Amino acid sequence: MQLVGVIVGTYSSIFFATPLLVSLRERTELVRTHTRRVLNRRKPAKAAEVVEHAEPEEMAASLAAKPAPEKPAPGARPVRPTASRTGRPSGKRNTRR
Repeated sequence: MQLVGVIVGTYSSIFFATPLLVSLRERTELVRTHTRRVLNRRKPAKAAEVVEHAEPEEMAASLAAKPAPEKPAPGARPVRPTASRTGRPSGKRNTRR
């Protein structure tokens, strides 16, 4: 019976208590101010107007509708520097000394 209590307690802590705590913390002024500042900072430089009384969900939904300006195509290979000095060690000894 103790194992059942441990399992139920773990389940409720992860899937019930944590989301409840997050939703309660989002109502505090400190977290609202922080969320507003983060979302305003993520906006492009052109549309840097500050939205004071918008809900975080509304602001996040409006930002999610716009694609990122310089986003690579899905599946594209990353661009790697072509210079011989990439800042990463190659494992070879330096023969120029």
